[in-house]
Amino acid sequence: MTNINSNINVLHLQFGKGSTGGVSNYIKYIVENLSFFPDRFKFFVTYGAKSDKDICNEKFKNGTIVSFLENYNALNFIIAIFRLYKVVRDNEINIIHSHTLRSGFFASIASVFFNFKHIYTGHGIRFKQLSGIKS
Repeated sequence: MTNINSNINVLHLQFGKGSTGGVSNYIKYIVENLSFFPDRFKFFVTYGAKSDKDICNEKFKNGTIVSFLENYNALNFIIAIFRLYKVVRDNEINIIHSHTLRSGFFASIASVFFNFKHIYTGHGIRFKQLSGIKS
């Protein structure tokens, strides 16, 4: 259990470039607004495309960006799980907050093997696209 006086380290996990789109903006708002409690929260944000490193550093200046994967597939899935384990261990992450269907599935599988605390936010557009619901 996390001590009430210690930081809670949160890893915001996303796949893709990491610097653009609605998910990226959502993460930015979380990191900016909860950064008013620096003695309580420390944020880490993943990015995939190496070309996005500088953009992510600027966008998530109240957090720490972590190079991860732009994507995963059947061939690198197990390697990616161990890479996530290393990120969590090296940064003393308490909670993984995944933001897309793909990262949610990935973090759920990883949490079975490594007992990560995991929160998933389904941002919804894919569900509307797949079900044919018009906004």
